[in-house]
Amino acid sequence: KMAQGVQVGWRSFLCLFAQQHADFRIPELLSLAAIEKCELKYDHNMYRNTNPFLMLQLQSEECAKRIMNRALLIRSMFELWGWGRDYSELEASIKQFPPELMEPYTKPGYTFKIFSKGFSRKCSEARQKQLYEKLSYLPLQGKVDLANPQHEFYILEDYGDNPNTAPPEPHRVFFGRLVARGQRHLIQQFAVKDRHFIGNTSMDAQLSLIMANQAQVKPGSLVYDPFAGTGSVLVASAHFGGYVVGADIDYVLVHGRGRSSRADAAHKWRGKDENVCANLRQYGLEDHYVDMLVADAAKSVWKNQEIFDAIVTDPPYGIREGARKIAPLKSDQAEAASMPVASSYKLSEMFSDLLEFAARALVMGGRLVYWLPFLRHEFTSSHVPNHPCLRLVSQSEQHLQRDVARKLVTMEKCVSWSEVASVHGRARQTVSSSVHDSFRDKYFQ
Repeated sequence: KMAQGVQVGWRSFLCLFAQQHADFRIPELLSLAAIEKCELKYDHNMYRNTNPFLMLQLQSEECAKRIMNRALLIRSMFELWGWGRDYSELEASIKQFPPELMEPYTKPGYTFKIFSKGFSRKCSEARQKQLYEKLSYLPLQGKVDLANPQHEFYILEDYGDNPNTAPPEPHRVFFGRLVARGQRHLIQQFAVKDRHFIGNTSMDAQLSLIMANQAQVKPGSLVYDPFAGTGSVLVASAHFGGYVVGADIDYVLVHGRGRSSRADAAHKWRGKDENVCANLRQYGLEDHYVDMLVADAAKSVWKNQEIFDAIVTDPPYGIREGARKIAPLKSDQAEAASMPVASSYKLSEMFSDLLEFAARALVMGGRLVYWLPFLRHEFTSSHVPNHPCLRLVSQSEQHLQRDVARKLVTMEKCVSWSEVASVHGRARQTVSSSVHDSFRDKYFQ
């Protein structure tokens, strides 16, 4: 939403984003605002992915705190007292800050500290001293406490996007009060290297948590991952209160059998308790574990009914792990076969089945979040699979290597599957088979 100045009932805030996964920032922010039922406004023209600052408007400080209670890609959020293209403009802007919001800090009885930080240029001690003197007009009446202040105020200087060409003076200057910090500590807390049960393709902790935010997983949500592997997405979803169900076609992986994937345990067999449930138990989340199934995503084991609040997954696309499905048996093989035979699973078929399953199994308003691999030189928006029951919410790019990237695609169910099927017999969807099915061969060329 576009914002044209501060309006009655709205308050100004400043986001300081982490310098990682820049294309994911706004989708995560908007998803969290929707979860917390917080209206949000910002000016698209005042934001770019190469810069960590975003000015926005919310209706309360409580909304800001609730968003930050889940945010992975926002380092800090500040109540914005003012900003300008130089310190004269900053002073004029601060003097227009609503007096009723500044009043608690114009009286004694609290402690504070003022920090200064620069983007694309380090703020020297001499520079910091100059900045504090420039802000002598601030009516702060509390006592300075450098060790443990009750309130933190920040001067944030923006020197542009390239530290190699940073000018002597900043392009923009912000001043504000710290409201909350994001959840960046969760990246280390859920680090895969410290996890009990891992595999060759275990999803990075930060990306798993971002996926759960994109899926709007909240306490009580029922979440399904049809390509669960070692359960990284399930762990992240459980952390945010979801009850998790996973499936995988690999019997050995689901039951924690076979040899360990850890470098320090090469050629050793996995322990009896190395499984997805053990991973959730490691983080005190076992009560959010529902089950893990050995199942073929090409042949759904679920009844045709709306049961899941979110489907969150990282489908295999043939680089480190190939996609497989159960091959149909010929009539003369049926009696002789004691075990199902696996066959390759084309990406176009896999994405088509995934979207069709989501259209059937998601509750109205439920979200499908999945990864879509592609070659950058040939990708167009038409290559993102679509379905008449699902609307595209966002697509965020992660560059992997050379010409290879992947999109985190977020879709939301907006039309009942039965409503579409009653007209067409089957929900019509579009998946580009020529592009997706050739991805693996082109990757290894």
